[in-house]
Amino acid sequence: METLSRKLKTSSIILNKAGGNFTKHAERMLQLADQLDKDRLNLAVLGQFKRGKSTLVNALLKARFLPTAVLPLTAVPTEIFYGIGRSVRISFTDNSSQKQIFNDDASMSLYLNDYVTEEENPCNIKNVKKVEIEYPSDFLSKGIVLIDTPGTGSTYKHNTDTTMEFIDQCDAALFVLSVDPPITENELDLIKFIRERISKIFVILNKTDYYSEEEIDNVAKFLMKTLESSGCFEKSPVVYRISARTAVKASDEENSDAYGKSGLPLLEADLVSFFNSGKKEVLENAVKRKSLMVFKEAMLQAELNIKTLEMPLDELRNKRKDLEMRLASLNSERESFFDLVNIDKKRVVSFCQNRMAALKKTAAEHFDNILKEATGQKEDLSDADRIIAEQMQAFFSGEFKKEVKAVDERVEEILNKYVLQVNSHVDNIRFLAASIFEINCSHIDTNISTGKKRLPYWSGQVSENGLLSSGSGLLDFLLPAAVKRERNINRLKENTATLIVNNIENMRWSLLQNIESLFREFVADVTNKFNETIENVISIVETAEKKREEKSDLVMEKVRSLRAFLAETTSSYTEIDNSN
Repeated sequence: METLSRKLKTSSIILNKAGGNFTKHAERMLQLADQLDKDRLNLAVLGQFKRGKSTLVNALLKARFLPTAVLPLTAVPTEIFYGIGRSVRISFTDNSSQKQIFNDDASMSLYLNDYVTEEENPCNIKNVKKVEIEYPSDFLSKGIVLIDTPGTGSTYKHNTDTTMEFIDQCDAALFVLSVDPPITENELDLIKFIRERISKIFVILNKTDYYSEEEIDNVAKFLMKTLESSGCFEKSPVVYRISARTAVKASDEENSDAYGKSGLPLLEADLVSFFNSGKKEVLENAVKRKSLMVFKEAMLQAELNIKTLEMPLDELRNKRKDLEMRLASLNSERESFFDLVNIDKKRVVSFCQNRMAALKKTAAEHFDNILKEATGQKEDLSDADRIIAEQMQAFFSGEFKKEVKAVDERVEEILNKYVLQVNSHVDNIRFLAASIFEINCSHIDTNISTGKKRLPYWSGQVSENGLLSSGSGLLDFLLPAAVKRERNINRLKENTATLIVNNIENMRWSLLQNIESLFREFVADVTNKFNETIENVISIVETAEKKREEKSDLVMEKVRSLRAFLAETTSSYTEIDNSN
């Protein structure tokens, strides 16, 4: 590893000397070298929302500091590495940060809750970029950095530079599934994507405590067969059957029998074996792969620079016109792409509206039954008043979570299908420039920020009208008891119907606002990436034109410099590519 680290540092010096955009490639090389020097293996915990990822992390660390509530985490990656004590560093998008030291898990959990849960930090309004945790766990002591990522109720090409960005930085992964359903199409696509970038993946089947052994056996066999037949793995992978929740509880209670039954010991044993024997190879291969991608980007940029500088000015101008004309054609395709996105957004809105209409009927029937049970033959309806008010809060709090999840999954499903198109479009821009200037160009992995792809779970959306009024005016006082009772029941029905409508409308408004926001951010992020890629290509040509108008000896000097740089870079690429 020392040899590869030295090569990366040498490559960084070469890239940095070239200046311009090559400095970002130099920085990335230094980051990779630093990772090797620290013998740091980034182990990502990946999976769909509510598969139990954070609970699994707590179980592996024999801790309880990561929030594991019903509400999902925001799109904030959390890196956990070994330390002699407990501390949390919060980094913000404005490049500021704050660090806090803790004496116990409970206080650290409360602090984290304010930054990484949707309940306390909805839509990441606190602008948290990253959370780094130091923790005294034996599991981390061998140079392991555990990365807890947002659920893929948010990802397939990352959630504002989160999960998918971190996949590119990770060296191995724990992919967490659960029994019901065992695997979705989106999860299968994500595993395929990860396999192209990460060589070592541990497949975890979590929440086994909810089902019988026979059911778990059937699900595990189904998973192994599905993963093998899909081409994700060359042969059926090991599926680790665990209950992270049971493991955490057993660890708290120091119940070794329950801990053994949780299934976690087998996973721990295999992870330790991997850390001891396979970590070095996996880490070096991962770093090598990432460095070669950095080289490819730099080499393509250098070749395009050289080609444009060497070309006669008239030919260069003609090439530029050709490039702009064909880019305009790509822009036309892009507009068609966004038209399709907009059509799908309308479909999601319609899907949401239909669910709200169905929920309105369900709520009406639900509260009609509650009203009948609460009133019965009673003359005093104060209890009925209270019961309906309490049930209103409970019912809509639960239903709101269900509706958000349903719409969330629909948004994710739709945006996922566009991700490959986005990547293909960006690749086409590169290949177009390369073909016009007759440069050989191979595919380069491009991680594109496609915005948030999950809806936040809102709280406080249930109407706070208090107890339903049963009426207490003079007329009510003078009326016969039976008439008064009937009058009050009718008021209860009317007030209940009004509250149902209010809550449905609150829910509808929240969902539609979020759908609009998510699609708007998606389009904005994709537009920015398209424009950035096009502007980069055009900028190279424009710069070449200006230099071609300068003295020829200055142009030739620049070409010689770039050729020397390209030769050094190509040599470094070949040396690292051929290294064992």
